[in-house]
Amino acid sequence: MKEIIAIIRPEMLGATREALAPWSVLEVAQRRVLGRGRQGGLRYLRRQAGGGEAGIPFLPKRMVVWLVSGEKVEDVVAAIIRVNSGGNYGDGKIFVRPTEGAW
Repeated sequence: MKEIIAIIRPEMLGATREALAPWSVLEVAQRRVLGRGRQGGLRYLRRQAGGGEAGIPFLPKRMVVWLVSGEKVEDVVAAIIRVNSGGNYGDGKIFVRPTEGAW
């Protein structure tokens, strides 16, 4: 068994679940998280007098955890990447960890 942890954009959660349906993989846990990664948050110019730059240092993300048998790991990771990859900063991260010895 392997544990797959994906940090994705919140609006992609439904599409990710649908993409994993052929492998009968259900998430173990999911939660709202904040992150910024390489994009450094969100920057915009103020419309007020004086202008200047403002920003949001952390953006909302979803962290989803799946437990997957060893032979399904590559297919599941490929499906997560296919659905969530938009070629932009902030598309997310995927971590795969062994779960031997977990009880």
